[in-house]
Amino acid sequence: MRTSILNQLTVFVWRMIQLSFFLAIANAVLIVTLLFIPLVLVTLPAYAISLLLLIPSLVALMLTIKRMDESTTSLLRLSIKCYREEFKGSLKYAVAYVLGVLILFMIFAYAQEEIERFSLIPLYFIMAILIYVHLMFGILMRVSFIVDIKGTWRLGLYCIARYPIHALFVFAGTLILGVIIPIVPFLLPMGIIPAAFYLFFATTKNMVSKISEIVIINENEEDK
Repeated sequence: MRTSILNQLTVFVWRMIQLSFFLAIANAVLIVTLLFIPLVLVTLPAYAISLLLLIPSLVALMLTIKRMDESTTSLLRLSIKCYREEFKGSLKYAVAYVLGVLILFMIFAYAQEEIERFSLIPLYFIMAILIYVHLMFGILMRVSFIVDIKGTWRLGLYCIARYPIHALFVFAGTLILGVIIPIVPFLLPMGIIPAAFYLFFATTKNMVSKISEIVIINENEEDK
């Protein structure tokens, strides 16, 4: 029994390490940008491109996690296949998020008075949380259902409104990662980010199952 559990744990950790490696390769532009390019107005295009490329890699990661138990191919090949599958659609889906972040950043950067900037901080904090949580739910919806970009946005908003506890879970989990990773950076190559996505996917299966009933009902109504 102990040997079986240990084997399963070893396989899981190895899978997360492989997924972490693929995620790093897919985000080489983002890593180089963060390490060598300071964030100023002139370098915003580099950061925007990096963020645009980040989102397709996250969608591919989630889709790989969804399929990896049923796939007979290697995890690396599955990751590449999922990335190619979702790249174009996810890139279009990412544009709205990146534009939203850029607009918020520009408004904050061009605020005339220091007091005006300070008064905007609570609003920016709330907006950043909503954008991030909606992004995570949107990724989950994209890999769970065959929906267009508009449908993904609508389902993402529905998730936040209907399942606020899950939204808090996403935000709290991200805060925990933000605290742990700087303290123990070695966890990054050990697959802590793919493991977090795996946990997110596993804990939202019941939620996705309930939403699937709504999606099916809406599709039936549109067909009539």
